[in-house]
Amino acid sequence: ATFPVGGARAVGVLEELFCLGARTILIAGATGSLQSSIGVGDYVIPTEAVREEGVSFHYAPPSEIARANGIATRTLISAAHNRSRAVHTGSVWTTDALYREFTGKIRTFANQGVLGVDMETSALMIVAAFRRVELGIILTVSDLVYRNDWPNIFGTDVYQDNCAHMADIVMEAIGELLETTGRV
Repeated sequence: ATFPVGGARAVGVLEELFCLGARTILIAGATGSLQSSIGVGDYVIPTEAVREEGVSFHYAPPSEIARANGIATRTLISAAHNRSRAVHTGSVWTTDALYREFTGKIRTFANQGVLGVDMETSALMIVAAFRRVELGIILTVSDLVYRNDWPNIFGTDVYQDNCAHMADIVMEAIGELLETTGRV
């Protein structure tokens, strides 16, 4: 399935996959790096997310932390570490207000150790937990948000190569999941 941009639309696809019987889902996407140590060609595998989008609050109270640290995430981490590129695990910030990613907010989250920013992760994590679906997400760095000049690599050959490499990681993780659990 193709997951669209934005938490609400991505959750719609997740809900439809759940209704069709999916119980383990691996997603490949993109994130803007908030850390100078995370660059183009690196991967982020989120294990939790800061909730600043709107849809997750319809599935869980504001106090619930968005997490994905089950077998799907662990398998993606394992598959990614079998490759030659840097892999970072931890928290990402999810917001659906892309024009509200102000410098002060970026610095605050970066200082808290948040790795990247995207528009879907926290919503997908909360809904997956609500539906008791195993979820793993791997993100390639699409832009360097921590920099003042905010370079964007979407559409470049480097970005396309990163996506192809990420697809190989997902395929390896699928193989591992099928071997260990018999399902994906």
